[in-house]
Amino acid sequence: MIDTLIKELDTEMTEAETNEKLNQEDYEEMMADSAAKRATDSKSVAQREGAKADTCPWCIDAGEARHRQSRTRAMPQRLGAGGHDPAPAKKAMK
Repeated sequence: MIDTLIKELDTEMTEAETNEKLNQEDYEEMMADSAAKRATDSKSVAQREGAKADTCPWCIDAGEARHRQSRTRAMPQRLGAGGHDPAPAKKAMK
């Protein structure tokens, strides 16, 4: 009877080890696939952003696009309350 229990325990342990190895292989394969997908997605996003910068009619390159965006954000701070630059009017009054 004890011999039967030992054989059953050995069989169960062998099955458990086999299942663990198979599950580990599946996990490693899934992680490799995920890494490849992330790399592909990142490349795709970079290409789309590059295409957007290339098609901007006012910008030569993405660097100039960022420069123009920062200038337009700063524009309201330089302009007066009426939306125009008050400096030329003051010069004309002198």
